Amino acid sequence: KAPLRNDVEFTQNGRYVSAVYDVVKYDFDTLSGEIASISIRDKKIADYFKFNIFKAPLDNDRVDVNSWIENKFNFARSEVRKYSIENGVLTFCGDIVGVQVCPIVSYQLTYRFLITGVEVELNYTLNDNFPTLPRIGLYAKLPNTYNMIEYLGYEGETYSDMHHSAD
Repeated sequence: KAPLRNDVEFTQNGRYVSAVYDVVKYDFDTLSGEIASISIRDKKIADYFKFNIFKAPLDNDRVDVNSWIENKFNFARSEVRKYSIENGVLTFCGDIVGVQVCPIVSYQLTYRFLITGVEVELNYTLNDNFPTLPRIGLYAKLPNTYNMIEYLGYEGETYSDMHHSAD
């Protein structure tokens, strides 16, 4: 595991916290815990990395899809309760909420700034009022000019009970 960086400078500007080292700058939204932007040499390379707990339903999801729609999982958003910066590690604690009053998911999202990059760790608990969660993670919109992206995940069927058969 790569060591933590000791040269990260954190600054607060309104609702955003910036983490800067070398020629890299990350802007974090303190209301959502999401990465608002990533810049290298003042050139923005990515916009918001947003929470997402909804997925396009498959045929196998037909039993759960009405519940997902009813619980408004497709409109869920992150709300930070608190955040901290300690020893080059930025941690957000919050909830993913929908239109309804009670949180769907409570989470702790941690960004560790390492010599080799940024490690993102998401620990979460699904509220007992919600029987299933379609998925949880972050998605990002990258510029169309990116033409040298390498996917390092499993290829093919990768549900938890099927990932051993994937390449």
